[in-house]
Amino acid sequence: QWDWRLGVNIFGAVNGVRAFLPLIQRHGEEGHIANTASIAGLQVHPALRNGSYSMTKYAVVAISEALETELAGSPVGVSVLCPALVTSTMNQSSRRRPQRFGGPFTEDRVDVAALVTDQVAWTPDQVGDRVIHAIRGGEFFIFTHGVMRAGLERRHARIMAAFDDLARYEAQTGNRR
Repeated sequence: QWDWRLGVNIFGAVNGVRAFLPLIQRHGEEGHIANTASIAGLQVHPALRNGSYSMTKYAVVAISEALETELAGSPVGVSVLCPALVTSTMNQSSRRRPQRFGGPFTEDRVDVAALVTDQVAWTPDQVGDRVIHAIRGGEFFIFTHGVMRAGLERRHARIMAAFDDLARYEAQTGNRR
């Protein structure tokens, strides 16, 4: 399961960059790499039990951030798509797992749509339009559902609070570095 998930989610992005970036660079004009992560690449959703999936999508975000840094000053831009609810066959992917990774299986999955009943899934065409608009606008992070902002704000507040905890620790102990 791990090998399959790592292969599809991480190495899918890596292999896409390896295949297309040299072609884009070779033609010498402007180009763009848009990797697909997920909103799960920025947060773990406790109700979804999606830790291993999120871990691979965090990696896609990191790959994209590193690539953006490496390509700074070049005519090649980079973005990372972090969609939330999209109409797709992702919930059936376990049925398509190749034999070399253990073959098809029935996955005990949480119904994502049931957790976000107030949200409307975007179609792939809508996501494509969003990506094109974002690339033209020079956006790095590309989101599809604004409602996800609150969860990310809570996560980042928790991270910033950890720096406050460190400052208190340093003040109490005199251990500053």
